[in-house]
Amino acid sequence: MIITIIFWVLKSLAILGIFQFVVPPIVNALTGNRWIKLPIMLVFAILAGIFMTWLQYVPYILFFLWLALNKHTLRAMTEGKFESEAGMKINKPLFYISSYSYVVLACLSAWFFQAELITTGDPTGQGVLLWKHLIGLN
Repeated sequence: MIITIIFWVLKSLAILGIFQFVVPPIVNALTGNRWIKLPIMLVFAILAGIFMTWLQYVPYILFFLWLALNKHTLRAMTEGKFESEAGMKINKPLFYISSYSYVVLACLSAWFFQAELITTGDPTGQGVLLWKHLIGLN
């Protein structure tokens, strides 16, 4: 049980480390207040979902933790001190829409890529990944 919790914590830290503390600041620095930020963040959200799927990580608790971290980050970014240091006035709608969409789509895509569909009448039978079934790979 303790080993499982340790692995869960390590996976959570890896996901947050990469997709909360590395990717968004880089995208924000490169895109600034331009709306190109939104599609770029959505692409990275799907990549985050694929990464979570690869780790076999279902983000039940991480979703709420990530939203809380995101709220704190956005609050700090919209303060006058941050804006003066960054040298730009933050476009609040753009930053809020892109960052919350990013978190929600990342978790939804992780759930989607791991969802199984039971194709037989027996609920204990072999499942098939939903996304593979939808594109006809089985």
